[in-house]
Amino acid sequence: MDSPEGSSTNTSIYGGTIRTPEGHRPPRPCPEKSAPDRGSDGRYFDRLLRVRGWDSEYHSVQRLLDHLSRRTKSESSRIQYLQTLAMLCGRENKDPERLIRMSRHEAEDAVQSYLDDMAKHGRSKRWINVTMHQLMTFFRANGFKKQRELELELELERKYLPVRYRKRSEYIPLPSEISRNGHCGEDPL
Repeated sequence: MDSPEGSSTNTSIYGGTIRTPEGHRPPRPCPEKSAPDRGSDGRYFDRLLRVRGWDSEYHSVQRLLDHLSRRTKSESSRIQYLQTLAMLCGRENKDPERLIRMSRHEAEDAVQSYLDDMAKHGRSKRWINVTMHQLMTFFRANGFKKQRELELELELERKYLPVRYRKRSEYIPLPSEISRNGHCGEDPL
């Protein structure tokens, strides 16, 4: 069957034909889903923390993963916790095993320094507080309990969040914008 003038026919990878205007390429198939931070050999923290799914070669990371799997086994939470831990490891230039061998005061100083650095780079207060709790969870899962527990609640300064915190101020439209938008919904008849 001939294609109409000004268009071409291409065979789709799905077996059908696709008509496209002359000079245009047919649509590409959807690539496999992958996170933006994932290269061909996995995420950067997978290599750094030696993680494969819910398993890690580092005992300290494995204890964190076990803790998370007992809670919700959320893949998104796993990724967030591992990203945070990998950033701290990279900043301190230590693997996770060396992090948990630090004294309580050294660990508190490392975490507080990391959180302060996040604040200097303009990260939101919520993100900083979430990061603090993620790191506290890692240290608690690895034996920082009772006397050895990081006194992050007392020693580390938590960022104060007002009740209705917004990083960006709320936009209040001008009266002219309100009237312009109000006319958009009117019936033209």
